[in-house]
Amino acid sequence: MLEELRGVLIELSDYSTCSKIYQQAFDHYQLTFPEGRSGGPSFIPGGGFDLMRILTLVDLYNVLENYDQAIFSIKQGCRWLQGRGGQRYWDQCTDDREYDIPEVHLRTLEEGDIAPGCFVLDVNARQRLAISRIKTGDIDEGKVNFLGCTA
Repeated sequence: MLEELRGVLIELSDYSTCSKIYQQAFDHYQLTFPEGRSGGPSFIPGGGFDLMRILTLVDLYNVLENYDQAIFSIKQGCRWLQGRGGQRYWDQCTDDREYDIPEVHLRTLEEGDIAPGCFVLDVNARQRLAISRIKTGDIDEGKVNFLGCTA
């Protein structure tokens, strides 16, 4: 149903309504599947709200120029799909060190800073994160993410 609504709303250029519906669905799936997957013998990422749906939500936020929400959705959504939804302390970081790549050391840390998490981030999510960062004016963080796309 979500995909059908998306197609119609995109055709009508009603990105705002589409983003609201996707956000509501995302919120619902996070509450229903707090571990980021369905239970039982079959493993279904996000209980059905998978990476492609998170990327769709991010794309909608980027089209609407709501780059901060796009950044938050990528970071929170990928964390949730990795089964780390409870690790909300990453939201305190104003950068993307949670998804830093070990081979790419571009970040200077101060004493007491949270160390990079080095969690895997899909290249499509990383690219969108880089674009969103650059659109907010955070060029340096955008570059870190673009370098991660090539590592």
